[in-house]
Amino acid sequence: MAVILFNSNYDRKTDEEIMNQLCKSWFSRTAAMVIGAKNEVAVLHTFSKLTYVKGVFECGLLEN
Repeated sequence: MAVILFNSNYDRKTDEEIMNQLCKSWFSRTAAMVIGAKNEVAVLHTFSKLTYVKGVFECGLLEN
């Protein structure tokens, strides 16, 4: 989110606007995030059992 925010009209935003947008993106939970968090343990367990998966690691938040 920070990359998206800072690359789009950054120079026209106040520090307060930037912090509000960052906090909203970091601490707001969308429906997809809630579902993902709820299913995370089961999904990681299933992936770890696949023969072609060498390892599963916790790495924090990723955005695609």
